[in-house]
Order: sequence, then structure tokens, then C-alpha cells
Amino acid sequence: MASSCTTGIGLLRLNKTTRFLMMSSWILVSRAADAACTLRHTPDLSKEANPLSSVLGLGWTPLLAVVGLLSIYTVWALYRAMFRPMDLLPPEPGYTFSQSFAYTYLGRKAEWYATLYQLPRDLGRFHTYMGHVLSRCVAFAGVVSTVMWALILGSERYRSVHSAPVIYAILVVGSMAIVLWWNQRAYRRYLQRA
Repeated sequence: MASSCTTGIGLLRLNKTTRFLMMSSWILVSRAADAACTLRHTPDLSKEANPLSSVLGLGWTPLLAVVGLLSIYTVWALYRAMFRPMDLLPPEPGYTFSQSFAYTYLGRKAEWYATLYQLPRDLGRFHTYMGHVLSRCVAFAGVVSTVMWALILGSERYRSVHSAPVIYAILVVGSMAIVLWWNQRAYRRYLQRA
């Protein structure tokens, strides 16, 4: 029997297969829609704010390759985290939130800021962590880009005030909030287990 889990809003109980299909579909569809809207709005990428294009000068082919590979990796990592789970929590009691934050990613005791400049030695841990965290961040980016494109394409007023730096700030702050939220949930599970 498939296990069930409450969604973030707590209204529906979905089994993990359904959750995986919904989330991976959203990631793939929202990334494809973003590319299609970009093509419609700026076929020559002259108005594109994505740093891969605006800073590194990537054209359509390499840009789509990078976005496609990132999307495929994200879905694969999500699958791995959901269907081949790995225990990321510290094995012994006594970890602070900061240490637990680092342990879930690195697999060893450290302070949270070590996650900014170190990688885990175990690639399985890296992929599982990314399946939990990166998938949520990419799904959030899909929500932001979908709303942004709906406003750009449907509102002259928004088009006149649209700012790429504001969109990137929303993406960065939102992704940081997702990472913090996920690690707080993991720490609560750790405290309950300890």
C-alpha cells in the first residue's frame, strides 16, 4: 500500500506517486512554458534577463540545453528522494539546528555556513538532498515565471514596471526561504527521533 502524505496546504492527501507526477509535471511544463514565452517575447534573446544569455551570451541552443538538463536532473533527483530515500538526519542526539542543517547536506557535523562552500563526499546524499530542496526551488521558480509571463503578456501596466532584478530577488529570497523551511522540518523530525 502506498504511503500518503499531506500536501503543504493540508487540504489533500496524496500518495507519493501522485505527488511525484504532479511536481515533476509542473517542473517540466513550467520550464517549457517559460522557454516558449521567452521565444514569443524576445526571439533574438535581446530582452532576455537570464544571466546565461545576458551575461554569458548563450544562444537558444545552449540555453535550452542547460535548462533542459537542469529540469531532467531535478526530476531525477526528486524521483530518487521520493522512491529511493536516504536518511539525511544526524545519527546521534545533541545537534543544534545549525549543525543539523549542515549534516543533512554534508553528512558530517559542521555549522550551517559550511554548506555555502563545501560539497558532500557522498554523491547519493547530494542527489537526495537536491531532490528534496532543488525540486521545490525549481517548482517555485515555475510559479514565479508563470505569474510573471501572465502579467507581461496580459497587462500593459505591469509591462511598463517589470523589473528583472525584482524577479531575481523574489527567486533568491523565495529559494532561501524554501531551504530554511525544509531544514526546519528536517530538524523537527530529528528532534522527535532523538
